[in-house]
Amino acid sequence: MKLLKHLLLENKAWARGQSEIDPSYFESMSKTQSPEILWIGCSDSRVPPDEVINTKPGSLFIHRNIANLVYEDDENLMSVIEYAVKFLKVKYIIVCGHYYCGGVKAALDGIENPRLKNWTRMIGDLIQKSNGNRDLNSMVERSVVRQVENLSRLPAITEAWALQQELKLVGWVYNLENGLIKELKVLDEEAKEL
Repeated sequence: MKLLKHLLLENKAWARGQSEIDPSYFESMSKTQSPEILWIGCSDSRVPPDEVINTKPGSLFIHRNIANLVYEDDENLMSVIEYAVKFLKVKYIIVCGHYYCGGVKAALDGIENPRLKNWTRMIGDLIQKSNGNRDLNSMVERSVVRQVENLSRLPAITEAWALQQELKLVGWVYNLENGLIKELKVLDEEAKEL
């Protein structure tokens, strides 16, 4: 309980500080959102999206899951994508993985937990096709590229492209050791690599 009370006190201090810097901050934030980016990232607590690309609240529409995977049968993610593309009209969908990802490592190690094994099955497929390459960080990169390719086949994406909506799919990987992001793949409306 001490931790929760501490967090609530921190929230009050933060809200007071924001109001002192900009008295209209919360009023303007409460009216609408119009982010240009949907960020699909890992749930890992060491990769806070707003911080690693130095953006303000309201700049990103965010979805996070273990190992930043894109499954067409994930209703939660599909709803996020539909909303972001059709209603928010985001211009970019960034899939951002990170080196030393625990979800990818679990798949490489052969995790036995049925739910996590099922969740990371796509990484398992990549491992089988890797010609024996079991390097964790190269598998992280391969997975990010695969997720961008998965996005490019989704109906919400292909429909947006058919309507000439400006939308780019981007694959990035974040380096925990130096804080830098590496660009891996970018696809545009013709699903051609840029």
